[in-house]
Amino acid sequence: MQKRRRIQTLSLKTIKQLDEQRKKHLQKEGARLPGLRPKCSQRSRLLVFMDEHQNPQEATKGGQDHLRAAAGDLKEAARAKVENTRQAVEQKADELRGAAQGKAQELRGAAESAWSDARSKGEAYVRDNPTKAVLIALGLGLLLGLLLRK
Repeated sequence: MQKRRRIQTLSLKTIKQLDEQRKKHLQKEGARLPGLRPKCSQRSRLLVFMDEHQNPQEATKGGQDHLRAAAGDLKEAARAKVENTRQAVEQKADELRGAAQGKAQELRGAAESAWSDARSKGEAYVRDNPTKAVLIALGLGLLLGLLLRK
């Protein structure tokens, strides 16, 4: 446990020493910190920007303008991406809606044909056996009457 504390203390001291060296280098050379370099495309813009504006307030204002422009570009890119996604979702929804309507029509047709088949078979049975049909209807009526009365 004590060894870890010593190592952490040494690391913290080392980090502080490195930070001090970087600050001295920055003050001496007027250069950027090595650990805080922007990407290549941003670096070239930043160097040109710093050459144009020697006044720190002007540089700050220019940096803010640059950030606003970058935020606007990002906002436009996000808006375009959202619009593309919305169109893709609408297209997929239309495809699924069409498939669902086709399946519903198919099932409706199957139900109608099954109903018409059952109805025609029932009518044929009643025509072939009228006495049985009347007795069955009478029995069902009596059974339902007894069940519903209680």
